[in-house]
Amino acid sequence: MILNINPPISMLFICQKASEILSFFCIHAYVCPAIITHLVCRLAVNNTLMQGLKNGLEAIPRLDVLEEKDLMDAGQYFALETMHSGEVLLNPGRTCKRLYFIHTGLVFSCDRGGRILWYESEGNSFTDIHSFYKQKPSQNFIKIAEDQTRLVSIHHSKLQDLYNRSHRWAKWGTRFREHEIVRLVTYYENLRTRDASERYFDLLSSHPGILQRIPLGHIASYLGISQVSLSRIRAGSQKKE
Repeated sequence: MILNINPPISMLFICQKASEILSFFCIHAYVCPAIITHLVCRLAVNNTLMQGLKNGLEAIPRLDVLEEKDLMDAGQYFALETMHSGEVLLNPGRTCKRLYFIHTGLVFSCDRGGRILWYESEGNSFTDIHSFYKQKPSQNFIKIAEDQTRLVSIHHSKLQDLYNRSHRWAKWGTRFREHEIVRLVTYYENLRTRDASERYFDLLSSHPGILQRIPLGHIASYLGISQVSLSRIRAGSQKKE
């Protein structure tokens, strides 16, 4: 489910004030109870949605550029999604239109053959980099790995609009791309210089509890080894312990 939140986050304050005004009318004047109930319910729903998006925006890295006000003012550009294990965000042949930030949950990408390319968890961002920035069809899948995965995302066109409207967000965009390049270089350097055993322990170190969240077959695929080889690595680590 995607919730497109158009009002700015400051609506939280307005909702609170409106609730106070309604309370005043209930006490000092006669207002139809049904109307009061309807308005209060609407305010409660809006308040909940806005609070949900506000919490979700915390997943966006500030990168020493953005301030709280920048995030709040840009709230109308973002969408909040709650998704479940097995749902597909991107299919091969489709162009990736959104940049995602994970508030809670787990997401992965795989190729047409099912080989795991990457996993991302809460606090990280993801997209199909080539497809998103070039607006070309993707070659891979992006799928949800856990129930109740909460994502905040922004459409490619809206991101460009945000960059054009805000100097701070334009500067953030440059920093963000630099940040992603460093992550990619580190990933490929590890593939080139570190063996599967070292990368396995790196995975455990950077993602504590990952063994309880990802099937061992997926971890083996991500490391580029067989499940038998992964079992040997795990057995060796347990003996050392």
